[in-house]
Amino acid sequence: MRGGIKLGFAGLVMAGGRGLRLKADVEKPLLSICGFSMFERVVNALRGSKYITSIFAAVTKWTPKTRCKAQELGVTIIETSGLGYIEDLRKALKILWSNYGCRNVIVVNSDLPLLRSEVIDEAIQFYLKSDAETLTLVVKKDDYVKLGFKADYPFDYQGTVVVPIGLNIIRADLVKGNEPLKEVVYIYPKAELLVNVNTIEEAKKAEELLKMYGACRAF
Repeated sequence: MRGGIKLGFAGLVMAGGRGLRLKADVEKPLLSICGFSMFERVVNALRGSKYITSIFAAVTKWTPKTRCKAQELGVTIIETSGLGYIEDLRKALKILWSNYGCRNVIVVNSDLPLLRSEVIDEAIQFYLKSDAETLTLVVKKDDYVKLGFKADYPFDYQGTVVVPIGLNIIRADLVKGNEPLKEVVYIYPKAELLVNVNTIEEAKKAEELLKMYGACRAF
C-alpha cells in the first residue's frame, strides 16, 4: 500500500514516433535486434516485472505496423496524435487514468532493447521508497558515451552529468495542466542495460551488447 492505494503498475510503451534518425525501411519499434523487435523486447521486460498488472502501447499514424504487432502480443492500444512525444504522453496518461483507472504508470520508450525486468522492478522499488509523484531513470553520461551511444539531453544532477534514457514513473491521476510533479531521480549503475537505439550504427552496438550478455532472445 502507498497512500492508501493498492499497488499495481501499468506499463505504457511509447511507440508512435517517426524514428527519422534510424533511416530504415521499418518502423523504429519493429527494428529487429538479435531476431526480435525492440518493441517485443520491451513488452517482454514489462511482462516479467512483478509489479506490472497491465501493458499498453501508445501508437500513432506513423506506426501502423507496430499497432498490429501490439495487438498480436495482446497489448492494449492507445491511439495518440503523433504531434510530439510530450503531447502523445500526456494524452495517453489521461486516457489511462480516465478510461482504465491506472494511477501508477511506468512509461518506457520502445527503443530500449537491453531492458530487463529487474531494472523495471528496481526502478519501481526506488520510487516506492520515496514520496515522489514521478521518477526519472538516468545513467551517467560518461558511462553511456563510452558504450558508443549518443547522449541526448544530458543534465547535471547533484554534481554528476547524467542522461535520461526513456523510462519514467508517473502518477497519471496528477497529470493536469502544467503543474509540476514532485520528482525523484534514480541514477542506474549499469548503462549498458539502458541504451537507446536511434541509428543503425547504434542497433549494431546494441546487438553486440546482447551477444556479450548471452541475451539474444526476447526475454
